[in-house]
Amino acid sequence: MVAYGAQRSPAWLVLEDGRVIEGVSFGAKGEQIGRLVFNTACVGYQQMLTDPDSLGQIVVQAFPCIGNYGVNGEDFESPGATVHGLLVREWCEAPSNFRMSGDIGGFMKEQGIVGMCGIDTRALVRAIRDGGEQRCLLTTERPADLAAAVAKIKGENITDGITKTTCDKMESIATENDGPRLAVLDLGCKRSFLDSLRAAGFALTVCPAGTKAQALAGLEAEGVVLSSGPEFGVEPGAYAKQLEEIYKLGLPILAVGLGHVLLGAALGGKVGALTHGHRGANIPVTDLRSGRTVITSQNHGLILESVGAGEVSHRNLSDGSCEGVRYPNAMSVAFIPAYERGHMNTGDIFRAYRTMVKKEEK
Repeated sequence: MVAYGAQRSPAWLVLEDGRVIEGVSFGAKGEQIGRLVFNTACVGYQQMLTDPDSLGQIVVQAFPCIGNYGVNGEDFESPGATVHGLLVREWCEAPSNFRMSGDIGGFMKEQGIVGMCGIDTRALVRAIRDGGEQRCLLTTERPADLAAAVAKIKGENITDGITKTTCDKMESIATENDGPRLAVLDLGCKRSFLDSLRAAGFALTVCPAGTKAQALAGLEAEGVVLSSGPEFGVEPGAYAKQLEEIYKLGLPILAVGLGHVLLGAALGGKVGALTHGHRGANIPVTDLRSGRTVITSQNHGLILESVGAGEVSHRNLSDGSCEGVRYPNAMSVAFIPAYERGHMNTGDIFRAYRTMVKKEEK
């Protein structure tokens, strides 16, 4: 137990298999049900807390101390927190950073996010790694009846998370130069990904997830982007017809994160689930054409076990799973690329896609 534990109230984590873990409460009071996952990133906790992909997750941070540089209003991936809970070994009550406007505990309290600290996160990460992810209940009220708590977890009604994170209406976003315009199908898009697309020279029209092919065609866009988004409650087959029709428009497609999985399902691929997801900012992926291995940011548990008419372009260096696919007029990756001017990391994804859009010489 951490030193400040005696001064704070307790919290409990109830797992779907009946295990109960007691720790120390921080953040908001209350209870929440979610999917227990672990994240291996050492930094970026503010982005993780506000990432639409994190909807429905109760996240165990593998890195032992979280919160040392506080939070600020500039690095959110969405308007507010999306996680359902946060579990850490230790959270920093006295952060220090010139950009900070508050601390993680205060932010979580404002956002209604329950947190628990003072637990053996290494043991919990190993349990998820070996036994798989499962649903759980995080609460600041001692469970009076364990059987009832487990039944509540199993009976939780899970709805499609995309509908909770997509935009309400179309919005145009200009770029500084006269670059090609893309229609971005917002499945739960991160702000930083839109920033990367703009930095790569694209003008954007961000569209709600349910936008049909005919409406996209009317935008006179030169390409279509399928964003990342939450897997929470999503049935890939439900989007197959819509995405198949979008593919038939003949516009070059870039799909990332959940978009990669949904496009693959629409084009004949088979969707599967990892025992434990790829979640973190330090996950190695190899480009099979160039042989380069890059470090990627990921937050997903669904994978493509087969790719239909596509060709696997990237593989996870740790477990060999599919991380990217090339189609006749589309490319997709399971990770979230970030644009940079050099060629050290994942910016080449945007350059390759721009070549597909035929607005730049090879």
